[in-house]
Amino acid sequence: MEKNKIIFILLLVLFLFQSTYAQDAIQEKASWKRFQVEIFGGMSFMDPTDLNLRPEYDKQYLFDRKEFYEYYYPSAQQGDPSGEFRKVKSTLPLGFRIRYRFNRIFSLSLGFKHFSKNQTSKVSALYYAYGGQPHILDYEYSPYSISTIAYVPFLSVHFSFGRSKLINFEFFLSGGPLYAECRYQVGISRFYSRNNSVYRADETSYEIQGHSTGLSLDSGVRINMTIIGCIKAFCEGGYSYQTAKNLLGKGNFTYYIYQDPNTKYISDELIWEGYWGVKEIQEFAPFPSNEWEKDDPRVREFELDLSGMFIQIGISFSFSL
Repeated sequence: MEKNKIIFILLLVLFLFQSTYAQDAIQEKASWKRFQVEIFGGMSFMDPTDLNLRPEYDKQYLFDRKEFYEYYYPSAQQGDPSGEFRKVKSTLPLGFRIRYRFNRIFSLSLGFKHFSKNQTSKVSALYYAYGGQPHILDYEYSPYSISTIAYVPFLSVHFSFGRSKLINFEFFLSGGPLYAECRYQVGISRFYSRNNSVYRADETSYEIQGHSTGLSLDSGVRINMTIIGCIKAFCEGGYSYQTAKNLLGKGNFTYYIYQDPNTKYISDELIWEGYWGVKEIQEFAPFPSNEWEKDDPRVREFELDLSGMFIQIGISFSFSL
């Protein structure tokens, strides 16, 4: 008899729990705003190794000029270089999503993000040679920049957990095609002077570009915080895998000679188009280029790797149709 009472009480409690839970679920579902629009921005940390070989190469080349003068002109001195060749290390992505909630746990979204980075530098160095005919060689790298830009349409899946009305958490996965570009540009001016008078000056302008498509995959976690009504703020972080290969682009080289300090003319000019690769240059660091001579040694194919950790903040608005 006692056993039957216990079973009856347990069944009654279970029925009441199911009834209450079902009622809450119906009310929650009725209050859902299945659609959600989000805008976001933040910071992404990256190290496109192959692209960043160009500043490393130019740094070694400038140091080699110092060794050259110290060897052939023992009395030569070099002033401390002004500035440094800077690399691409981070960027500021911006984007939006349109999201549909199937239930309180699972949702899908379509979105688009864009980011770009133009890392500029200005570097100069002086070489002094004393002796019978003392002279000064002034190297100046300006303009100088390496840059990248990317566009990513993506599809995301979101898994929510935590039922608080004020705060809840998510895990998300995203994927889509990557359209990426990169560019390297440098202008080098050389001024040779003796007795405070410039007796020779020349300048080179060099630029290469590349573009290709690749794959973008993101994964991360997120916290949502209700501001008021259907408006929420969120913070998310994770890792992005973003790479593009087989970059094809144009290049141009121009060599100028100065007739006087204010007048220069084109002495040589070259325009080309080719696929990017990493060259091997004896005594210098490998460097990327799309300019190829017939026998140029190739270390490997060029890869524009824009992968890295990211953190983003944004705001969302929920609505129903």
